Amino acid sequence: MTPNSALDFSPADERWERVDGMEQFGVVWKRVCAHQERPRWGGLLRPKKTPLYDVMTWRAGEVAIRTEQDAVEWAKQAGLSAVSVEMRPFGARRLLSVVHKVRQPPPSLGVMYGATIALPGGYLSVDCQEFGVTGVRSTVVTNRLLAEGWRIDEERLEELVRAVEDERWDAQFPFSPIARVRRYLRELEPQLSTA
Repeated sequence: MTPNSALDFSPADERWERVDGMEQFGVVWKRVCAHQERPRWGGLLRPKKTPLYDVMTWRAGEVAIRTEQDAVEWAKQAGLSAVSVEMRPFGARRLLSVVHKVRQPPPSLGVMYGATIALPGGYLSVDCQEFGVTGVRSTVVTNRLLAEGWRIDEERLEELVRAVEDERWDAQFPFSPIARVRRYLRELEPQLSTA
């Protein structure tokens, strides 16, 4: 169902749980993506498994992103880097989606990836943070590319980043945040394409 207000959209996947008390941000859902063990009482008690969440938000309102250039400018103004911008087929219409990233604040070394889809009546966003040991995908893919003969220098650094973020690596790193974002986009597409 294409959402026209904050109340008529809900993800079909039951693993998304609605979060109450977040109305100032829109309608918010969370989904457990992993568990992290956290020490308790200085190591005296067994570690507690704490869930880590991906977040989806629906914000009703005027849609200002209509072209790919609008999406790139929106990302810049929001302090994000656009990874990909595409007009995606959603049923009878084509809707704009932008996959973006932002570095997490220190002390984290991770990156948060997200996707924003401009829909009639608002925006649907999915945000996935990197957790655990950060940079695994980047390290493994960079080493593979070096083994294939890539030469890394300052001039090719952006090309290397794009190669690491390429969708062809998602199946090998399904828990990386960019792979989760793309998976959620694919899962949401059938639901959004029914008008």
